[in-house]
Order: sequence, then C-alpha cells, then structure tokens
Amino acid sequence: STPGKTKLVVYFNVEDKLYLTDLPGYGFTKTGHHKKTDFSSLVDTYLTGDRPIALVLHLLDIRHEPSGLDVQMIAWLEANDVPYRVILTKCDKLSRQQINQQVQAMTKWLDLEEDVNLIAFSSLNRTGLNELRELVASVVGETAASVD
Repeated sequence: STPGKTKLVVYFNVEDKLYLTDLPGYGFTKTGHHKKTDFSSLVDTYLTGDRPIALVLHLLDIRHEPSGLDVQMIAWLEANDVPYRVILTKCDKLSRQQINQQVQAMTKWLDLEEDVNLIAFSSLNRTGLNELRELVASVVGETAASVD
C-alpha cells in the first residue's frame, strides 16, 4: 500500500495470534483539513474502544521534526498507559551520527524520559528489523499467554 493512502482501519490477521491494525495517518496525507479531522476521529474512536491494545507502533520519518499531532499522540498514549514504541523510519537516508543526533532530538521533541521507546528503522537496509521483530514477538508471547 502507498504511504499516506490508508483511509480506513485495516486489520491483518497474523497466524490467528494477533491482529495487526493499520490506522490512517495524519501527517503527509494529501487531503484537506476536513478529511484530516475525519482521520483523527477514526483513530481516536479506535484507540478509545473496548478492544485491548497490546502495543502501538507510531511511525515517524526520522528526517523530520514531529508534528504537534505526533507530540499529542505520544502524550495521550502515555497518559492512558497504552504501550507504544516510536518507529523512526527512513534511517537509511542518514549517517549513523545523524541517526544518533535525531534519536536524541526526537527524545526531546516528544518529551520522553529516555530513548528506550524509539527504534531507528529502515526497510531498505533492515536497520532495526531484529529489534522490531523481538519487540513484536515479546508482545505476541504475552498476548498469547494472557488469552490461554
């Protein structure tokens, strides 16, 4: 699917162990203000629903400062005790030094106590892939154990 094109909540059943849910973004969508408000309402309705949420993966482009909505989302997740990780995408576009600088900057911008909630990731060169897989596996294990 094309980034910024998700307009509905899309569910992926992963081996009958969990559902991976893709929510519409609000960042670089090529839609008007009214549509962005609809997306925001859809995401809010999903996150405040009665289904358990094991983990939110919040994807941000490492090359850009987070938007006000990104900062609000992280604050909301923390205030509501929703487990999350920020996945800093497109890190293949930066040097290791720039990645480290951006991780520190993101920690400050998102008002995080430390950078443990951040994973620098690249689908192109697989940076961060093992860390992300381990994170998801740990959540799936916990989820499967709690269902039994």
